[in-house]
This record gives sequence, structure tokens and C-alpha cells, in this order.
Amino acid sequence: MCGFTGIVDHNKNYLSNIGSIEHRGPDNTTIKEGVNWTIKFHRLSINDLSSNGNQPFTFKKITAFINGEIYNHKDLKEKYFKNKNFISNSDCEIVPRLYHKFGIEFVKNLDGMFSMAIIDDEKKKVFLIKDAFGKKPLYYNNEPFCFSSEARFVNNFEIRKENIQFLLSAHYRFFDRTVYKNIKALPPGYYLEYYNKSIKLKQWYKPNINLIEKKNNQINQINSLLQNSVKKRLMADVDIGVFLSGGLDSNIILQILSNICKKRINTFTAILKFDNKNENTTDDKEKIVENTKNLNVENNFVIIDKKFLNNNLIKIICGMDQPILDTGYIIAYALSNEAKKKNCKVILSGIGGDECFGGYEWQSRYIGKNFIKNRIVSLFSKTNFFFKNFENKIVNYLFFPYYLHLTSLGHQFFKKKKLKIQQNSKILVNESMNKIIRNYKKTFSNDFRNMLDFLNIFGVMNHQLTIFDLACMKNSIENRSPFLDKSFFEHCLSISSKKKDINKDLLRKILKKHYPNYVSSDSPKKGPVIRFNYLFDDEKTLIGAKNFLVKNKYIIEKYISKELAFDIENNFLDCTKENYGPLISIIILVIWLRYNSSGDINESTKLESLFE
Repeated sequence: MCGFTGIVDHNKNYLSNIGSIEHRGPDNTTIKEGVNWTIKFHRLSINDLSSNGNQPFTFKKITAFINGEIYNHKDLKEKYFKNKNFISNSDCEIVPRLYHKFGIEFVKNLDGMFSMAIIDDEKKKVFLIKDAFGKKPLYYNNEPFCFSSEARFVNNFEIRKENIQFLLSAHYRFFDRTVYKNIKALPPGYYLEYYNKSIKLKQWYKPNINLIEKKNNQINQINSLLQNSVKKRLMADVDIGVFLSGGLDSNIILQILSNICKKRINTFTAILKFDNKNENTTDDKEKIVENTKNLNVENNFVIIDKKFLNNNLIKIICGMDQPILDTGYIIAYALSNEAKKKNCKVILSGIGGDECFGGYEWQSRYIGKNFIKNRIVSLFSKTNFFFKNFENKIVNYLFFPYYLHLTSLGHQFFKKKKLKIQQNSKILVNESMNKIIRNYKKTFSNDFRNMLDFLNIFGVMNHQLTIFDLACMKNSIENRSPFLDKSFFEHCLSISSKKKDINKDLLRKILKKHYPNYVSSDSPKKGPVIRFNYLFDDEKTLIGAKNFLVKNKYIIEKYISKELAFDIENNFLDCTKENYGPLISIIILVIWLRYNSSGDINESTKLESLFE
């Protein structure tokens, strides 16, 4: 796990204008120059800790920089380069050789998580490549052509207002968009070709989906695939731990890991505690201890309370490469910071379990058993442009399935038509999704619900991966996601959604049969969400929050809308609904925008001082 920044066809001194991302790779830094390019690489040593594993790796006239892991590198060496000499035991050294042998199509042979830059000096081409699910971030700017593992990589950037509006409405970064005008994210499963000062994007990954109607032996087969996925993610010369909650996803990963790994495993769990109350009941300390008592683990509990937020929230916000409103980022940051203290460089997490098995209540809207209803929705959604200004629940259900399915993280606070935030978000999502759906009509022709879950790769899941990567890498920790293994994920989406039911019934059966020590709960899925009602539990803090936003209404007017700035000043109580979700979202945005525009907020500032 690493990070890199680069520039092509421009003065190499331009790199000095690119922000530092040394936290992504504190173990070694290399600057490599070619005829018309310069790349700066920061290494986090995971495999082959010696200097032989330092990048870049070169072969002939090909230079490769890789952020990530190639899990099947030994199989590829055996198959294509038997008896060939390699200088290291790094999994990444094979990349330039594969490119030399197969050209850019080599990427289809890779099983791993990665973003990479490949320089072909003979053909005068540069390729940027992202893995199937977008686990490792990669951003680029066209004029000049430069790229980086984090989005905030130029000092002089402009904010795109419509993307800030979408972020506030939906709470996630969508597909190839960032909040910046000229910076884009390389989409999951795509590569970019830069040649003769022009850019072409091509999708290299499409899921291999073959609908499985029969349920026979599915439990054993899924368990076997997941075991294999966890095994390959143990490829590391450093300690591995688990981000553990009381939910099913992380617990089945821990159960499998504990059966394979002989070493003591560190687990990291967030306890959200405000006024002596555990805010998130899925992460209950007693339940965690009970379910892990027969395993060889060391449980590490991280308390997130008012004191933690007061001391760390502004530092966390300022460290974001783009604003993140989902409080899961705060939790991931706190856990990875604790993992760093334990010298645990690699973490396994349960991202992707919901897309595989259907964990959220909102996913049941289009459950596979409703074939006729889903067919109607699929047809109606093609005419949704005529209904974009309607906010009726039935209209949204029938005409905007992609928007409803992809905005599970967002809060429905800003429905007032005069703000136009909700309507603009719906249009943005549906325009983008309709382009993607054309590629998958045949793939998911018989299962509308599975298609919706797959499309989450470009929305909610991609957002969650971005959150975990940035939060973990801020603490120089690598996150791995066993549920997002190509073979496993494709198999799960080949299972008819009619067989999955709701509340992860299929996953519960696997746990019950193969891991009886885990005592699962029948309660609905609850994500790790910080609710801020205890942060604003006194009138003084609430008034202070309002005063802070009113003082900064020029930022709200400039980057969001004048109508919202007016409402904050004159109808402030609207922002205190839903556990103060709207209020904290706007506060996070204002802090981040001030830090990046005027720089007059210091990272060490205490939250309470803003509200005085």
C-alpha cells in the first residue's frame, strides 16, 4: 500500500505545487524522472520489507508504479515467467513484465486491489489503471496532465458548486466526480490512456455473472469462496488485524481468520459513547467480548465521545482530501489510529457484505421476488426526466430506483424545492447511471435487484472504499476487503436475489452452520453512525453553532445556495432535525471549505472554540 503523484509533458518543478501524501508511504520515497515525466512514489512496506521492494519496477522500457497488492502474483510467475529472475519478493514486480508480454490487456489477468501508473517510453504512452471495485483511489487533471493517489493534489484548485450540492444531498462522492472543477476520479474497473496529449478512458472490467437459480449447496460454496478470499488477503510480512463490529460481515471474517491464523489477532472496535450511553448498539463491548472469548484475539476498544470529537474533529476534517459528510470516516480514522499504535499495518474489514447479501432495509424495496414490480420500475425509470421535480415517495420509487438505491447514506433533509438540491442530485445520478446501465443490460437482464446492488460499486460502495482508504492511509494502514473479491462477488451476484431474502438471511445461515460460536442478532442492520444530538444537547452550544454558520454564510452562499444560507439564519430549527444530521453536515462543509479556501482554520483548533 503506497501513494504516488506524477506529471507528464510539463515542467517537472510543477510537482512542488502538489500537496504531500507522504503519510500514504512513510517507509521510502523515490522520485523517478523520464524524458517527459516525473513521478514521486511513497512506499508503505507490506511485502518484502527490504529495499529490493522499493518502487518503481522496470523492465525493458517500461516503468511501473503500483499502489496495492497483486494476490495471484505467484501463480502468474509460475505460468508465464518460470525460471525467470526477479530482484525482489514483491508482488508488484511482475507488473511491467506482464505489460510487456500482453500489453494493457494484462490487467485482466490480475487478482488484487490496486491503482497504478505504467509508463511505456517506447510507445510514448502513459496508463493509469484502477482495480475492479475502485479499492485504491486515483485522480487526474488534464491541463496539465497530472495524477495522484489523493484528490487534493494541486494548490490552486477550484470547487465545483453542483458537486458540493450533490454531496450535501446524497452524502457520497459519485462515480468519477470530485468536488473540484478540473480533477476527476478514475472510475472503478477502468484504465486511462494518455498519448500525444490526449486522454482516452476504457472499461476493462465487467462482472462475469451467470444466474444461479438453484440453492443447493450454496451455503457451503459461499463459505468456501469467502475462506479463499480471506486466505489470499493474508499475503503480508507484517501483522494483520480486523475492524470488528457486532455485525455479521466483520465477524465472519474474524471467524475465518482465526481458523487460519495461528498468531494472536488484534481487533479494533469503536464504542460510541455520549452521556454514558452507547449510541450504536451494534458495537456493544459486552457482545464483542462474548463472541470472541473462544478466539485467540486481543480486543481493542476505541471510545468516541464528546471529548474525542472536540479534540479531533477539526483535525480530521482538515485532513480530508475532499469533504466527507459520512461519519463512518471519523470512526475509520479513530480505529486506524489505534491500529497504528499496535503496529498493525494491515486491516481486514467487512465492506461489500451488504452488496453481496442485502443488509440494509432500503435494499428490500426491489427484492428479487417482486419480478413484475421490478420490470415495471425498470421501464418507468426510462421516462423519469418528466418527473424530476416531484418529491412524492411513490414517484421516486417508480421512476428513480437508481437514485433511491444509491443515496442510502444521504439524509432527506433538503427536500424544499426552492433549494433544488434534491432535484439536481436526482438528475445527476440518473444521467450518470443510465450511461453505465447500457453496459450491463444483458448481464443483469433477469435480476433487477442484483443490478442495483452491482451499481453501488459506482456510488455507495465506491464512497465507502474511498472513506476507508483515506482514513486508514492517513495513519499509514492498509485496508483489505475480502467480500470484494472478484470470484466471491461475482458468485454472490449470480445468485438470484429471490434466494437472498432480507436482513442477510443467507449469511446468517453460513454463520450458524460453520461458525456456531458466533451468536448473531436478528436486529436490522445498523451502520456505524455518530448521531450528534448529544454534541448539541445544550442551548449555548446550539446558539454557538448557529452563530458560526451565520458568520460564514458567504461560504454557504458561494458553494451551496443563497436559499440555504437564508434558511440557516431565519429557520435554523430545520437544521436540528434527524439527530442534527443537517447541522453537522453543513458545519463539516464550512470548516473544510474555509480550511482549503482561506486557510484561517488551524487543524489543532478545538471544536468548542468555533462555537464560542
